[in-house]
Amino acid sequence: MSNFIMSKDVTKKPLPNKYQQDAFILDDQQIFPMCLMPPEQHYPSVEALVCDMTDYQNTRKYENIDSIPRMTIPEGSFDKVRSGSSYVLIPGGVDYSFLFRGQGAYYPNCRPTLWRVNKSDMDVFICYLKVAEFELMLRQFPLVSYFESQSYHVDYEGLAQHYGLETAILDFTLDLNVALFFAMCDIVDDEYHPKTDDGKTYIGYLYVIFSHGYCQSMGINCPILFKEKLVPIGQQPFKRPGTQKGFSLKMQKDEPLYGYLYSFSYTAEDSRTIFKRYNCGKSLWTDDPIIKSTAFIRNTNVFSYEAVALATKRYRKLNECFSCNRMVKKLKAEGYKIVGKSKLPWYMSIPKTPLTSVEREDIERKIFFQTTYSEGKAFDKDLRIVTESDMLRLFHGSFDAPIGYESGIDFLIGKEQGTSVQSIRFCSNKLPAKPNDEGKIQLDWQKTGQQAPRTNHFIPIYEFKPKVCYVPNGVIPQ
Repeated sequence: MSNFIMSKDVTKKPLPNKYQQDAFILDDQQIFPMCLMPPEQHYPSVEALVCDMTDYQNTRKYENIDSIPRMTIPEGSFDKVRSGSSYVLIPGGVDYSFLFRGQGAYYPNCRPTLWRVNKSDMDVFICYLKVAEFELMLRQFPLVSYFESQSYHVDYEGLAQHYGLETAILDFTLDLNVALFFAMCDIVDDEYHPKTDDGKTYIGYLYVIFSHGYCQSMGINCPILFKEKLVPIGQQPFKRPGTQKGFSLKMQKDEPLYGYLYSFSYTAEDSRTIFKRYNCGKSLWTDDPIIKSTAFIRNTNVFSYEAVALATKRYRKLNECFSCNRMVKKLKAEGYKIVGKSKLPWYMSIPKTPLTSVEREDIERKIFFQTTYSEGKAFDKDLRIVTESDMLRLFHGSFDAPIGYESGIDFLIGKEQGTSVQSIRFCSNKLPAKPNDEGKIQLDWQKTGQQAPRTNHFIPIYEFKPKVCYVPNGVIPQ
């Protein structure tokens, strides 16, 4: 369990309601079981799911919260946010607390492509080698050079995932409707198609993860969103991750996915509607100049010496006994051919012409840059500011949890050095629900005929200076 603490004197309030869970006292803390997203369930239609999810998200919109500065990003733009020595270009959205993943079928283990079947160490290395070759290929493009010259982060592994290479990344999106597209449409020969059986009721699945559950702690007093483990791919030199408002979750072999799972019924007409919404899939599954070269890398057994050197250095933990030269010998013994990169087909086919001013302007007009002012000084917006403003919205945008449902999230009122504090406690290893024999998510709380409450008896904070910190084991310091 982990806590985020917001300093503010508060007043306790009773919780009368026949459906909501009552607050309770534990170790001098008043605990409110809450839901920041709907309790896991099966929805009878995609419309019902969208309506419910939107209700929860809309409570966290900036215009509903007077105490939070207006920082809404224009639709279709990307927020330029400092992360270390570079900038990440994060898709604009309602809030960053929850990310979505749509699937057309349920799998007991939701894993990245690299870990879906057992692979030998050599097979795993070959996947990493293809990602390295892909990176070397991208670095030849003037567009990529321009991005890096502007200190924009180029996520090579995230791009590799979006263009069909096997990686240790699981895709998520900030946009609910993008996730529903992938849940309700099928991919055949690298093209998406809608469902066609009008007489059938289909079941789709929606995973939702709590971004703060994957925070990287930069010291006990500074949890930061989107560092290392869960990161925005966002706007990149090539369009696909940006159009999908993409984020990537890096996972280890056999690592479980934590979060929430919902199921929903839909029809072929629903599938066709969302298919048309995204221009028959072309708005999301964009046709970029790297597609053919990536297909070659995905299917080849010929690699460059440069890619072997990069993969050996980057993934040495998999090959601790091998230098680059020894790995080249081992690859050749396994039947792979190793050549200089200039002899590979993709190398000669890439245009080396520098970007025109029109092309540069087309990139920059989608980037929304904000400057933060504190004590008369100007600062670039950074991930710490994103984290803190996102946490503020959570305190204002939640509902009481229904009886019998464990969301893994509690709001607390306690004391820190004699001062009343409010905090959010979350279970960082909350596993998604599992469907029943009919493929539907139906938990005990829903079987009793309850309706998810639309009440919030946790008192929001309106004027305060936040203190956001990570507390091990979910205990507020006394």
